[in-house]
Amino acid sequence: YGPPPPLAEALLAVASLRAECVRAGVREVAVTPNRTGPGNVARLAPLALRTSAVLRLRRLARDAVYKEDLGQLVVPLKRPSGGERTDAAADVPSTLRDLLAELVPVEEGALAS
Repeated sequence: YGPPPPLAEALLAVASLRAECVRAGVREVAVTPNRTGPGNVARLAPLALRTSAVLRLRRLARDAVYKEDLGQLVVPLKRPSGGERTDAAADVPSTLRDLLAELVPVEEGALAS
C-alpha cells in the first residue's frame, strides 16, 4: 500500500515519544519558542539523571541544560538552515525520544518483568 502519510508518521513519532517518556518517568514535555535564539526549546520533567547520564548529555547535546534541583531537562532545538519548516516539527519527537533512550537506558530487571 505504500508508505504511511506524513501525518500518520508524525502521530507514530509522538506515540513513540510518549512511550519512552512513560518508561523514563517523564510526565511533562513542552516545546516553546526559544527566547534567546532561533528555533524552539523542549523541557522535559521530572527527570532524574545519574552522573554518568549528565556527562553523556554534555557529549550528545552540548547546549542542553539539566536542572538537577528541578528535575528538568532543557534542550534547545535548532531550526533548519534557511528557516525551512519542512520536516523539522516531525523530527522533534524522534530527537527527544532518541535523547531519552540514550540518557535513561533500559535496566536489565525491567526487561524481565
